[in-house]
Amino acid sequence: MPEDQGARTQTSLKDAARLFVREAIAAGRYPPGSKVDQDEVASALEASRIPVREALIELEQKGFVELIPRRGAFVTSLEIEDIADHFAALGLLVAMASRRAAEVMDESTLTELQQIDREIDALGPGAGADSPAGVLNLRFLRVINQAGSSRFLRSTLRFLSGSLPGVYYAQSSRWAEAESRYRQNVLNALTNKDGDEAARVANAHLSVCETLTIDVLEARNYWGLDGGRG
Repeated sequence: MPEDQGARTQTSLKDAARLFVREAIAAGRYPPGSKVDQDEVASALEASRIPVREALIELEQKGFVELIPRRGAFVTSLEIEDIADHFAALGLLVAMASRRAAEVMDESTLTELQQIDREIDALGPGAGADSPAGVLNLRFLRVINQAGSSRFLRSTLRFLSGSLPGVYYAQSSRWAEAESRYRQNVLNALTNKDGDEAARVANAHLSVCETLTIDVLEARNYWGLDGGRG
């Protein structure tokens, strides 16, 4: 096998392992505190343990697992404070990007956002980050962030949005409704070039994301019978 082809195969297996473990954590198949069986993942993907270990290193950087020397990888246990801090920080950064976007956005970009919103509406009810509506919704957010953020801010937003607390929000039955309301409100602010309102809408939406994420985890009994907000 040519060297570059082997490298691509190794990378694709690492990505497959990363998605496998990430989805298992999000679905609750790997509960908080449980050990990730690297042999099980490798067997499921018909791969060696090498790409699995590489995937777990990336997942540790995103906060999904904790790697303990000579013991293995264990699923991170989130506390409510972790979720609150995550969405508070993300809200501030998205608000910053949204304010700037309202000030600099041109008509073609605004038209693109309106078109994406219409496409999501045409799909009808649906939820989930991996659904067609979810993919379009992510594109909508990225257009705003691209228009209103620096390279540093975009990099930080990508990191935060891909970390563990964010995977649960889209599992809420109220996800589609919350996203639709956000898109309409932020489109109004962007159309009016109202940076303060765009920032307020973004921050308020991330607060909703926090609430729905905690609701999803409490419904799953993530913190046990005595956990949650009490």
